[in-house]
Amino acid sequence: MPSSDSSSSSSEDRKRKKKHKKDRKKEKKRHKKDKKKKDKKRRRDDDDDAPVVAANVPKEKLDAEDDYYARAAEFRTWLRDAKDLYLDDLAADEARKLFAQFVDRWNAGRLDASYYSGEAAGRGGK
Repeated sequence: MPSSDSSSSSSEDRKRKKKHKKDRKKEKKRHKKDKKKKDKKRRRDDDDDAPVVAANVPKEKLDAEDDYYARAAEFRTWLRDAKDLYLDDLAADEARKLFAQFVDRWNAGRLDASYYSGEAAGRGGK
């Protein structure tokens, strides 16, 4: 007949294993959440390192003050694709700052060719 020491010991082992398994599950979940957050940030920052493509450099440069409404469709698409943001969710001053970033990339030729050809305007966001 087993002694009470061995049964309490096996009971403790089961509890310890169960707790360990639960802790591992929590750690995996936290790691997955952190990874998603990093991926999202990386996706937002991806276009910062985009190479300049000579064919994409526009002949006429945009002005961050004057062309805000003229390039709204392309800007909305860029916000959604590059920054994972929607214009309707932004404050006006934040939208203007982001438009200035968009204009910098536009003028440097660092956007996809679809922005310059007008194709991106048809893919606009929300």
